[in-house]
Order: sequence, then structure tokens, then C-alpha cells
Amino acid sequence: MYMSKARVISFTKLLKLLLVCASLIVLIKGAFMLSTAQSVSGEERKFKSKEFVDMPLRVRKVKNLQSETWPNDLEIEVENVSKKPIYFINAVLEFPDDPAPNGSSGIKFKFGKLENMDIVRIALPEDEHVDPGKTIVLTVSDIFRKGLLARQQNAPHNFKKLDFWFEIISFGDGTGYEGSQFLDLKNKLERPNQVKKK
Repeated sequence: MYMSKARVISFTKLLKLLLVCASLIVLIKGAFMLSTAQSVSGEERKFKSKEFVDMPLRVRKVKNLQSETWPNDLEIEVENVSKKPIYFINAVLEFPDDPAPNGSSGIKFKFGKLENMDIVRIALPEDEHVDPGKTIVLTVSDIFRKGLLARQQNAPHNFKKLDFWFEIISFGDGTGYEGSQFLDLKNKLERPNQVKKK
């Protein structure tokens, strides 16, 4: 049994038409996925610094925020705008769109001798500090960099909003801030090498 020539031509045309339609569907789907990916990756990263009244530090500059490898490159320049030296800084960079068991994820930045985190402690004059009017640059610690880069590759849209604030600021004289609350603990001063009387 032979098919007529007209039937063979119409079958061939139908096959070509199906192939063209399938190709168009694949192209449209691919273009849609590409545009969605570009809109997510093309969206700029936003940095927001939370401030409070009489805050002794201010963010002056944020560098390399839009870098593809920002965990390695990010620099947050902060200035001591108070009248006293600052001996310890503990700051938080939170990612509000990146879910974590207790809400959202984040990392910490530390400056100064760890003992000076306790506001009640009197710092030694030679301890690392930031004088009034001077600046320091905070960078992402090595312990966070690799993990952040990997998580950003898996979910880049989770790292488009960055909220920054100061958790602890110690003046090294028994005063400082926990969050936005000023603490004066001079009557509970813990002096280095202090010998307790019995």
C-alpha cells in the first residue's frame, strides 16, 4: 500500500509545523527563564543603616556593595562622631530576606579587644581604639566569607537587602551602648588587674 503524493506532502508539512511550534515553545520558555534570572541578578543590592539618637558612630561609605563577590570585597567605613575614644564595636549585618530558624540570617563585625566588649570594663590606653573624628573600615570576617558566597550562589535574591546596625559600642570607661540604649556603669567598674578585698 502506497500513500498518495499529496498525503506525503501534507504529512511532511505537518511534521515541520510541529517542529517549528516545539522550537518556539522552547525558545519562549528559555527567554522567560533568562529574563527572570536577569531581573533577580540585575536588581541592585540595598544597604540600610539603622540609626538612633546620639549614635556615636556613623556609616560614612559602603564600598563594593554591588560586587558579585561582595562577601570578599565589602567595606563599611564608620566614623567616631562622639567626643570619646571607642574601644569596642560589635555590629550586625542582617539579611531580612534570607530565612533562618529564628527569623532572618546575619553576620557580625567586631572591632577591638574582646574583653572590652563588656561595657563595665575599663580599657587600657594602649588597647586598640577609634579616636573621635577618626574612621575604621569593617570587612566580612574570613569565617563568614565562604559560606556567604555559597549561599548567595544558591539564592541570590535573598541577599539584595542588607540591614546594618550597632549592637554594642563601648567607650572603655564604663559607659557605652547596647543597641540604642546608653549605659553608664561607672559605679560597677571592673578595672584590669583589680584585686578584690576580702
